[in-house]
Amino acid sequence: MTATTQNCRLHSALCLFFAFFFVSPVLADDEKKPDRVALAFAAYAQGRLTEAEELFRVLAFDSARELGAEHLNTLAHLTNHANTLNALGRSAEAETQHLQVLVVRERLLGAEHAFTIQSRSNLAVALMAQGKFADAEKQYRVVLATRERTLGTTHFDTLLACYGLATSLQAQSKTDEAGKLATRAADGWDATVGPAHSASVRARTLLARIHSTE
Repeated sequence: MTATTQNCRLHSALCLFFAFFFVSPVLADDEKKPDRVALAFAAYAQGRLTEAEELFRVLAFDSARELGAEHLNTLAHLTNHANTLNALGRSAEAETQHLQVLVVRERLLGAEHAFTIQSRSNLAVALMAQGKFADAEKQYRVVLATRERTLGTTHFDTLLACYGLATSLQAQSKTDEAGKLATRAADGWDATVGPAHSASVRARTLLARIHSTE
């Protein structure tokens, strides 16, 4: 396995974790499905991805039928389904679905809404998984600029965008900028969540690999 492939897998794992569990909530008015949602998240967390994929697919289908294709709950279920597809290696399908959700969220919520930006970040993860590094870089630049503007430069999600962008740049051998962004992410996470946090460790690992190729 090449260093680039390893970095992409680390990047995808980190971004998928935070996207999946913290940025695509099922809203409170979707009270008919709490048990099924919990089962889907549990299956994903336990590595039963095929089961999770089926559960999220059915949740998205039912939500579209009952609430409408553009309801925020439907979009949340579609997001979780797409993240699961990506984890299964079905990244092209995930890309298509994330792009569909992004277009709707941008129209309904605005370009700088947290859910819209997360959809753009999810899209970048799916692009990275397919080796579309230049396309992922473009998405991450938008994500980073928006999060810096709306969340601040040291927010966890801003640093996550730094990490993602650094990975896409490293994969294209753009080591100077990649190193600066990885350092920013590592230093920022060291200061805010501690050097032992998984995010800090992954950022330091990425930084070491960037330096090893210079």
